[in-house]
Amino acid sequence: CWTYWALKANGPAGFILPGVCAFAYVATKKRWSEITKLELWSGLLVIATVAAPWFVAMYIRHGSPFTDRLFFHDMFNRAFSHVHDTNEGDDTSIRFYLWQLGYALFPWTGLAPLGLMYWLRRSDSADEGRGDASIFLVMWFVFAFALFTFMGTKFHHYIFPAVPPAAMLIGVALDDAMRRTAWARRDRVLPYGAGMLVGAAALVYGVSRFFPGSVLGTKLGATQSELAEPSMFVGTAMVVFGLVVVGATIAVWSRPASDEDEAPRAVVRDDKTPYRGGLSVEPEDAASTRAPHEALMIATAAVAGALLLVLVGRDLGTKPFGADQPGAIRLLQLFTYNYRRTWPDHLDFSAALRAFAAIAILASMLFAVKRMRAHAVSLFVALGLVFGAWGVDVYMVKTAPHWGQREVIEAYYKARSSPNEPLVAYQMNWKGENFYTSNRVPA
Repeated sequence: CWTYWALKANGPAGFILPGVCAFAYVATKKRWSEITKLELWSGLLVIATVAAPWFVAMYIRHGSPFTDRLFFHDMFNRAFSHVHDTNEGDDTSIRFYLWQLGYALFPWTGLAPLGLMYWLRRSDSADEGRGDASIFLVMWFVFAFALFTFMGTKFHHYIFPAVPPAAMLIGVALDDAMRRTAWARRDRVLPYGAGMLVGAAALVYGVSRFFPGSVLGTKLGATQSELAEPSMFVGTAMVVFGLVVVGATIAVWSRPASDEDEAPRAVVRDDKTPYRGGLSVEPEDAASTRAPHEALMIATAAVAGALLLVLVGRDLGTKPFGADQPGAIRLLQLFTYNYRRTWPDHLDFSAALRAFAAIAILASMLFAVKRMRAHAVSLFVALGLVFGAWGVDVYMVKTAPHWGQREVIEAYYKARSSPNEPLVAYQMNWKGENFYTSNRVPA
């Protein structure tokens, strides 16, 4: 899928980026023999089978204008000059994609620095291959970030290839936290998870009631220009309810800590290769000496992540001074490149986004406490599920009619008297006019 999309949209990066990551990993590990195990010819055959038919068909239909547009304008010029300048006025330096990653990884943004640096604490082949996987994921992230930062043309969504390795590196760090501290027995996972989910949803709703507006993003009044008044009573009651549910879940359904939970685990080192012998075990006294330092560093990273979430929450939940668009549009800009389209006056998601940021900050602070670390991860997971449901069923549903073409084309089909009244797309390339008419639109 990555190869098919990248070759059609962005060119050779579709197979160059994975190849560079693999080669950098081999060079870092100094396992040059691994190169001989790469099935290069099979990979080239897959690329030819998946991508070549489209290029051939388009060239037969359009001839040289297709290749001139695709290879020289959309690939070469996008990489080495700034075409499609739809984000004029923005800082497109190295900071540009740092901002976009902050929004794209929300509400996990605060844990991203920890995940990206966590691989440094592992030996190369430690702990069932997690060290090796972490190194490869870091290479993936670094090269993806460097490639798209180097490119002159910068769309917000270009940085998406760097999101999966960052997410998986966060997962490696959180998995280690879950295994090092007690959280719940296997027969208690379902009620424990349900309690965390209910508590997270209640906390989000409660905090949102401290601010004007609605968690659903709609305004009040006939003109839909007024925000609902905040309710300190309802907000406080829901926050207290959420905290009680989370606390009761931890007290009732969590597994009591044991000596084994606190004991540092021996780290398996592999100084040769994961495929042949050479296994050695780090002495337990060395692990015991390193454990307090690691706990302090993780706690420091969690507090720093909470401060990072303060900045991301400010950007998403407030309207910048002098701007004509609210911070909530930053999430939508990760999916569309029509950045200057006017934000609908009747939508306001500031209360909900501030609430999500506040609970994410709370979870980050809990993550800094060693005995609460596993429960903080559980709260993060519950918060992520609530945010995902809210994003799909509220945010995207409310904004889609203003950035899509479904409603416009639906109105055309309802209003036309017969198919003899055609819908013509004039100088449009948003693709909705093709999708919603089954490609039966004169362009």
